[in-house]
Amino acid sequence: MVVPPSNPVAEPELDALLGDDVRVYSDRLPVFAGVELVERNRRYVPAYATALDELAGLELACALIAMTGPNYRLGVEGDSELCATLSERLGAPVRTTSLASYDALKALDIDRIHLVSPYPEWLTEDAVRYWEQAGIAVTNVESFLAEGEKFRAYETRTGEVVAHLEAVDREAGAAVMLTGTGLGSIAAIHRVGQSADVPILSSDLCGAWWILSQCGNLAGSELYRSLAAGLATGP
Repeated sequence: MVVPPSNPVAEPELDALLGDDVRVYSDRLPVFAGVELVERNRRYVPAYATALDELAGLELACALIAMTGPNYRLGVEGDSELCATLSERLGAPVRTTSLASYDALKALDIDRIHLVSPYPEWLTEDAVRYWEQAGIAVTNVESFLAEGEKFRAYETRTGEVVAHLEAVDREAGAAVMLTGTGLGSIAAIHRVGQSADVPILSSDLCGAWWILSQCGNLAGSELYRSLAAGLATGP
């Protein structure tokens, strides 16, 4: 895994989902101190390759770039091209979590989502554009942030995520998509999912699904199996 420098969520959530049959190594992207999020996102993408280089020699089955936000401005086509280039460089399959989420939606034959976003407005707009250009309609957006409020996904707690999930006006045939690998999502999906009448996915859940598919369609942890109905068979 390649992880943003201050993300406190991706590694523990993936570890809880993947189970004991997958050994995970991680490297963190560089810190760009004093740089606003929009510029950090632009700097992260060229840094993916260098971070992957730090994992060379481990005979990896695959590598997940545990990020979504910086990739949304690339569109699915650009995201796919980036992952193809990184895969060739590493010598093993590479996916960004954004592209793994797209793969998961396609595997479930879902073309409509309710987007739940912890991003500022401009980045949420990038996310909506990414999905709609990929042929996946965004039927509505549930935002964590008030107008003008800055990114704070890393500070959210389970109760707040649950409240936003429960606020979504769900539509039959559409999935709820929690975006952002730094948004603590698994406990909230576990709490709400028992009563949900539509699939609830998150960036980390989709990332775990992709990793398991690359490792021979492993079953994952009991927690993963309870949350990932319909995704167990891989792409």
